[in-house]
Amino acid sequence: MKDVFLEKIVTHRKSPFELFLKFMIVLTTITVILVVNLNVMFYIPQLMPLALMLSFGLVYLGYRLFTSINVEYEYSLTNDDLTIERISAKRKRKVVFSASCKSFERVAPISDPEYLNRLKSSAAFIDFSSSDREITWYIFLTRGGRKTTILFDYDERFISVFQRYNPRNVVLT
Repeated sequence: MKDVFLEKIVTHRKSPFELFLKFMIVLTTITVILVVNLNVMFYIPQLMPLALMLSFGLVYLGYRLFTSINVEYEYSLTNDDLTIERISAKRKRKVVFSASCKSFERVAPISDPEYLNRLKSSAAFIDFSSSDREITWYIFLTRGGRKTTILFDYDERFISVFQRYNPRNVVLT
């Protein structure tokens, strides 16, 4: 058997809450800068250079918070090992999931009739998908004694490798 190495990057679609958070970050940054600068300008004008430096610091902090909401997931498959990394703001990577395909109890689209039953019996639910329901699949497995359901985006190459290493537990319909 040949070695397999696959990668795929998925951009997580923003939820209304995440959009609200971004709006609040911008609004809060602008409000704090205005309040600080106006107070310093009218009451203690000698500290205006310090207030300007503080303003630049707040803008930078707001920028970092704003961009940290941008999340991507990288799926990488090396032989039978699936690794999912969370990429925040295109700067920071963190491995959030790693398991062997052989330990998957079920891999299927979320339209699978068994999906809701598996979801109810799960102790953990983790969403690594782009939030596009038409291409979302799930992996059901037991990790550390806890039943876990993981959502991910469909990719034919990954599914074919899952089938090669665990053919009985991959459902294609």
